[in-house]
Amino acid sequence: MNTRKIIHYLILISILFTVIFNIAELWTLLTYGVVSQRDSVTPIQVKAIKDIFFLLIFILCLSRSVKNWVIILYPDIIVIGITILSLFSLLFSSLFQSFLLLIMGMRWFFPFLLINFLYDVIDRQLQTKISVCMVIIFCLALFLQLIEAVYLPHFWGINALGLNLRNPGIYLIPSSMAFFTLVTLWYAYHFFPHGIFRNALLKYLCPLSIFLTGSATGVFALAFFYGSSFVAKMRNKQMFILLLVILMIITFIFLPILTGREKIFDSFLVRLGIFSEVASLNHFLISTTFGSATNAAVLMNDIKAESKFIADSNFTAMLHNIGFIAMILYTLMFIKLMKKSVQTIQIFGIYLLFSITTIIFETFPLNLLFALNISYYLIDNGLSNKQLEWIEGK
Repeated sequence: MNTRKIIHYLILISILFTVIFNIAELWTLLTYGVVSQRDSVTPIQVKAIKDIFFLLIFILCLSRSVKNWVIILYPDIIVIGITILSLFSLLFSSLFQSFLLLIMGMRWFFPFLLINFLYDVIDRQLQTKISVCMVIIFCLALFLQLIEAVYLPHFWGINALGLNLRNPGIYLIPSSMAFFTLVTLWYAYHFFPHGIFRNALLKYLCPLSIFLTGSATGVFALAFFYGSSFVAKMRNKQMFILLLVILMIITFIFLPILTGREKIFDSFLVRLGIFSEVASLNHFLISTTFGSATNAAVLMNDIKAESKFIADSNFTAMLHNIGFIAMILYTLMFIKLMKKSVQTIQIFGIYLLFSITTIIFETFPLNLLFALNISYYLIDNGLSNKQLEWIEGK
């Protein structure tokens, strides 16, 4: 078995393991109520499994890249630029931050670092297998959401049906479940085998899951996904953009009604407030606080409280951990990728939207799929068969 096949198996197995990484928190949520983002109930040995998967995939991809000169063959100036800025931020932060905080920062940045070494690994066949794994986990998550909707204490309120308003499925945070559902929807639409079950996923099950999360970002991204799917069939690109913008504005205005949350915009204002507090000229080129804006640091009792905070946004985390320039490059990377096709508009539109409300680099397996899809689409839907044959023959 060659290295590439081993990497594929590791990716697929790690996705299927997703459900166990928050298992103790889920049990606590169902039996006692809300679990704080600052508390880690699942043993660290269990949570470390995903880090082991990441490390194994990274080592194998690195060995292939060094052997096949993949970074040299397929460089991307934005990805390399952000990587270099992160390394400088890590270096300068080592003068001020604790070693443990730097490790948390490296763990946070790992999915992005992986992009540099995945160019010759991903193909459509792997994407199809990933879609199957995602749908399997999604079905289990939706089942949990239905249980939570009926039996979970109503500390988030109740929806129009009298059920629990927000149901996080396999995650602790409902918006993370919405994020997972949207990525699963994209995979089902573009890669999952056609049939009755696929139609049920697209038309009923995924929208039901978003409704059960009560996530504003989820509803907005869902409208974006369906809107882009519909208007992309139009030949006039200007009209495509105009209709999509109008749909997004209407969806945004009616978010309180669509989610059943009257104060829906408060959470956005809170995140905006955190971002404005972090924004500083001290973080313009590089940062000296690498690792402070990570969920992992928040969970570590050995790190001083004043040295960490809940960023609740990947943009805030990018700004605080690496710097303003890296955050701008991060945004430009999405814009560049979204110009390629409807597929890229949808998947990177989803990632861009959830970057506002979620630290996507720490949301498994969506952080791994982030790296995979950026590598996949940066070189136009993966390498050709001739390129793969040349690499395998080296």
